[in-house]
Amino acid sequence: MSSTVALAQPAEEEACLADHRRTQELQLENKLLAADAAAVACAQPKCPAEVRTMCTDFITRIRASQPTVVFEIRGASGKVYPTGSVIVDGAPSRSLDGTAIAVDPGKHTIGFEAPGLPRGSTMILVNQGEKDKKVTLEIADAGGGPTFSPWAHVLGAFGLASLTAFGALGIATTVQADALEGDCGKRCTDERPDDVDRVTRQAIAADVCLAGGLTLLAAAALTMGLTWSGGTTPEANASLRVGPAGALLDVTF
Repeated sequence: MSSTVALAQPAEEEACLADHRRTQELQLENKLLAADAAAVACAQPKCPAEVRTMCTDFITRIRASQPTVVFEIRGASGKVYPTGSVIVDGAPSRSLDGTAIAVDPGKHTIGFEAPGLPRGSTMILVNQGEKDKKVTLEIADAGGGPTFSPWAHVLGAFGLASLTAFGALGIATTVQADALEGDCGKRCTDERPDDVDRVTRQAIAADVCLAGGLTLLAAAALTMGLTWSGGTTPEANASLRVGPAGALLDVTF
């Protein structure tokens, strides 16, 4: 039993010394990831105290100069894809979770992908000691142009429908009012009160449609401006012009 232990100890010490030498060689080659792993191996309790001390010091220095990168996958539309993954220099794929990834200093080939989208690839340069370097990886997605909330479309559609109703009611009210004026003039209030009441209600409904339509269009423009993405945020300007023929809402970006 004692002879077996005696043989094992020199073998373990030799392995520790080999990891110690390898740590230094890898540092000179700027292979800091591998150097860190070798330094951790020779800092284990089984290694001689002097070797452990030096390897522990290596770990501190290596990790201080070890660069780290935070990747973000973003589409041409400006949309961020948080469920994407990256492949650094052909290593196994890593899912993005917002944390920094340690890499060796120098140039790296980065492959990246997001669910339902084609894979992309790019080259990056990372400097020694650079921490939490943010790298945005641009991926081709379906939305190449600006996008905004679908509520802008909904509000705009209802606004246009309300203005269309205003136009129809306004025309009908004008025609009926002219007909009453031609038939009975000022006597219509007494002679045909039901017709006068109907025309009055139509005029009120037309005004409500006008006010509602303009409000909805203004809300659509505001929603579009607040949720715009994929380009320079537009500056919305709205103006209301009211004249004898009706009202006009101008919205410019």
